[in-house]
Amino acid sequence: MMILKITKFFLVLCMGAWWQYSYADIGKSLSLNELIERANYIVYAKCDKVESFWRNNKVFTGYGFSLIDSIKNDVQYINIETIGGTALHPLLKTKISTNVPGSVNFKLSDKVILFLNKNEENGQLNVVGGSQGVFRVKVDEKGNKSVVTFVKKAKLDIKNSKAELLHESIKLDEFILKIKKIINN
Repeated sequence: MMILKITKFFLVLCMGAWWQYSYADIGKSLSLNELIERANYIVYAKCDKVESFWRNNKVFTGYGFSLIDSIKNDVQYINIETIGGTALHPLLKTKISTNVPGSVNFKLSDKVILFLNKNEENGQLNVVGGSQGVFRVKVDEKGNKSVVTFVKKAKLDIKNSKAELLHESIKLDEFILKIKKIINN
């Protein structure tokens, strides 16, 4: 049992170090204009595949998305990988879960607008700015309009170790139009 705890601690430590160097711009707040500028592709898509696995002693999760609409540049199908998830450890034969702050995760059938860039070395698509490059599409309170919900402002209460996120919603078609206007200007 002690070996399992030590192994988990070591894995979390390694993951944290890897994340620190791999996701340097996650900590920087990006405006919509910056997201658009950094993205090779902007798409409206639906998650249709979720699969976690081990690679190089780390847990990753692969996500597949079916394209609903190309907003910036055309792409047929989107595959992205994120660090973190839950997968059976190949040696310990137990499920290990890792959660990396700033990394994104999705559920089957999630509809999202993704801001993606392409890694020139391996061709892999990555979400721009971590979770900042993901806008979740939901149905409004009345159950009839698709809206994009995003964090408008974060209130931090350091003394009590609390954070409150203030969300705002915009109609999906208005959000897509806003992005297209920025691209065309």
